[in-house]
Amino acid sequence: MPEIKLTVFSDEETLDIGRALGKKFPVGTVFLLTGELGAGKTTLTKGIAEGMGARGAVTSPAYTFVREHGDKLVHVDLYLMDPEKFDALGIEEYFDGTRSVIVEWADRLPRAFRRSLDYTVDINMKIIDEETREIYLVYEPLFKRYKREFDELR
Repeated sequence: MPEIKLTVFSDEETLDIGRALGKKFPVGTVFLLTGELGAGKTTLTKGIAEGMGARGAVTSPAYTFVREHGDKLVHVDLYLMDPEKFDALGIEEYFDGTRSVIVEWADRLPRAFRRSLDYTVDINMKIIDEETREIYLVYEPLFKRYKREFDELR
């Protein structure tokens, strides 16, 4: 699958990447974020929300699982989610293409559900050192349609 590796050296650079993603991708895109605790997933989410012009302050909805930001964006955090209870959460309604969805800890999504999603951007974040992060964007379904936008992020 096509992949882009970006290296950032500050939270501000992470926000800038998020802003670019939020501006360039259409409403309905699903951003699936993975990476260890402290890698910058929520910081990237804040940038995506800013780039989209979404309303409300972005904080991790770890205990509520879902936070809506106006009619453009839904932020889901599955860090504390028991995969056995995913169906009871009822978030399927958010994946209808009418707004973008950002899922932190997307590796906790059940595989069957994840395969049913269209227009996804998989984002894996890695901690290199105290200041440095690597962001890997994998975008097979969107590659042909948005190749120029991804190339501009490099």
